[in-house]
Amino acid sequence: MEPMDLLNYYIGLNPLGKALQEGLDYYTSETIKPEVKKDSVDTAPATTSVSTSAGNEPKKQDLPTGGVSGGDITALLGALIQAQKEEAAQAREYYPQKAAIDLETYKQQLQLAEAAGLEKMREKTSRDIELQTIAAWQGVTQAQIQRDAAMGLGMMNLAYQSGMPNSALLQSAAQLATAGGQGFGTPASVLK
Repeated sequence: MEPMDLLNYYIGLNPLGKALQEGLDYYTSETIKPEVKKDSVDTAPATTSVSTSAGNEPKKQDLPTGGVSGGDITALLGALIQAQKEEAAQAREYYPQKAAIDLETYKQQLQLAEAAGLEKMREKTSRDIELQTIAAWQGVTQAQIQRDAAMGLGMMNLAYQSGMPNSALLQSAAQLATAGGQGFGTPASVLK
């Protein structure tokens, strides 16, 4: 990239510089050949017509005296190019230092992130162990509760069945009572 191309690019980024660049392009174009001597100033007042909003005839107003010479623009552009060269030279000295500082900062941030991540991982591991311990104790407690419920249910069933007469046992006992009572006759009264 040519220095003038770079200069035109940076001038084009600034709206004021863009206007200056367009003026310079117009000034140096083939259609207009300025006859201004270097470092000279036009002192003749220029006139222009400005129309008023009332529709009256336009009034002639004097433009400020003075002019732009080609030497002023080239000096300005030369100073701008020199400033950019100095800035580039300073950047070449500054950016390696800044890159080294940024790299060191990144390494420190990475170390801090790793340490924080390791600490978080330890906390998560201890939390997971605690949660697993709690879940195991919940399982043990639930098993004990279910065991006690099954035992209580079995005891209630046993108590219910032991208080209830067995029909088969009652029938066989009735037969035994009848067989044992047959050996005795009908009691007769001794008092007649």
